[in-house]
Amino acid sequence: MEHNHSTDLLERNDIDYDVQKTEAKLFPNNSSTSGFLGKEECLVKVIDDDRKTLEKLGVSYDDILLHILLVGGDNINPEKGPPREYFRAIKGLFVRTLDNMDSQGCPWGDEKYDYRIPTIGFYAHLANTYVGITLSGLHPHLVKNHHFFEGKGTIYRLDPLRFAYFLNLPTKVSKVELRDLLYVQTQEELKNPVNKTHLVTTITCIAMLCEHPKFTELLGVAKQSVDNSEYEHVSYCSGFLDKLINSCENSN
Repeated sequence: MEHNHSTDLLERNDIDYDVQKTEAKLFPNNSSTSGFLGKEECLVKVIDDDRKTLEKLGVSYDDILLHILLVGGDNINPEKGPPREYFRAIKGLFVRTLDNMDSQGCPWGDEKYDYRIPTIGFYAHLANTYVGITLSGLHPHLVKNHHFFEGKGTIYRLDPLRFAYFLNLPTKVSKVELRDLLYVQTQEELKNPVNKTHLVTTITCIAMLCEHPKFTELLGVAKQSVDNSEYEHVSYCSGFLDKLINSCENSN
C-alpha cells in the first residue's frame, strides 16, 4: 500500500533513510510475521504523531527509554543474555516475562545497529487489577535509535501517552490533564481503529482509565465499537468489558 508522504515531514533532518523501502519492511510478513506497522499506516505519520505527543507532554525519548529499561531490567538488555527474572516487582508493578523463543533484528537493517535480540515480551500490571501494559525487548533500540514506538495496528505498540500515564512519568501537564488526554485518545481509537489489532489492544488497556469520571461512558463506547465492528472474532472482548462494567456497578 502506497502512502502520500508529507514533503515537510520527509525533509526532517532525523529521517535520513529511504522511507518507502523501510516502510515496506515494517509491514506484516516482511521483517516479522506480525509486523511493526499496520498495513493501513504511514511510517512518517506514526513517528511524527508520537513526536508531537511527547512534545505536548514535555517528555523526551530518553525519558521513555529510561523507564522501559527500569521496567524490563536486565531481561530487556540484549547484552545480558537470556532472561534471569521471570517475575519481578518495580515501582508498584508486577513484571512478567512472556516468552523468549526467537530472535528479531532491527527492521531498519542499518549495519551499526543490525543485531538480533530475543523477542522477549513483558507484561507489567498493577496488583489485583486489569490494568497492564506490554513491552517488547526491541523497544529500547527502536525508541533510542529510530524514535519509533511501532504502529497503532500492531501487537507490541508502545503508545507514549499511555506509557507515560501508566508509569506516572513527570510531565508538563497535570495528572488530571494527562488522564483527560488519554481519555480523548482512547475514545477516538475505539471509534476509528486502524485495524482489528488496534481495536483489541485499545480495549485491553481501557481499564487504565477506571478513575476517570466518564469511564462508564467510555465502556459504552467500547461495547458499541465491538458490537458494530466489521472485524471477525472480536466478540470475546465483550466478556472483558462486561467484567469491567460489573466491577464499576459493584463499586458504586
